[in-house]
Amino acid sequence: MTATLVLVLSVVSTLSAGAAVGDRDWRAHVRGAGWLLLVNLLALPVAAWALGRALDLGGAGAGLVIAAAAPGGSTGPLLSLLSRGDEGVAAALFAVLTVAGTVTALGATLVFDVAGVGSVARAAAIVTAVSLAPLLVGVAVRARRPALAATMARWLSRLGALLLLATVVALAVQHGGDLAGPDALAASAALLVASALPAVVLAGRPRRVAASQVALVRNLTLALVVLTAVSAPPAAVGAVLSFGLVMYVLAVALAVTSRLRSRSAP
Repeated sequence: MTATLVLVLSVVSTLSAGAAVGDRDWRAHVRGAGWLLLVNLLALPVAAWALGRALDLGGAGAGLVIAAAAPGGSTGPLLSLLSRGDEGVAAALFAVLTVAGTVTALGATLVFDVAGVGSVARAAAIVTAVSLAPLLVGVAVRARRPALAATMARWLSRLGALLLLATVVALAVQHGGDLAGPDALAASAALLVASALPAVVLAGRPRRVAASQVALVRNLTLALVVLTAVSAPPAAVGAVLSFGLVMYVLAVALAVTSRLRSRSAP
């Protein structure tokens, strides 16, 4: 049930993001986001590894590293839309982080000296393709039928919000007993806040909001695929699920705060 919800949410989120993108100059959208990319693709996995060692998290530390090394979660663009962030920035950063995050997540498996990386890579490529395909479909609809795309984006974002809520509840109910301990939860929160902080250097509030949301959301599907392929211990899977719940709490809180601020702005 949860896996189905996550898959449908992924498709709805990225399709609505693609339909909302108003132009094709995606390179302009990622301009100035170098620090954000560097932190999420390099610094965050290293920090997760260091925290896992410092807190002696054991198997949970492995899950923490893989989750931190897999940016580009498919709900990032949806949360950006719900936060009234810049659609172009969200779509462009999502595409970059999804592709690059596949590489960094696979690289993180080397930390654990795992054999059979080829099978993990094939599975990861499928996850990446499934994540990006709806986005590209939405972009194509926007280019050819802008009025239809605008309607799609509006209704899909509402559907996505409901699916997001259902997914969070399902994760909490189904996997509540598998969650990691307080140390792993605190480490997850610290890493997630660090992932979004570089967005403050971007000019314009909509760009900052979009970049923050896309950076916050990790590719949990990819992380779980990698952990399953390498036969990771249950504690590692629990750490990823814990990371996901903390991630959604922070991302939804940011979305609510951002919407309230945008309504009160003159």
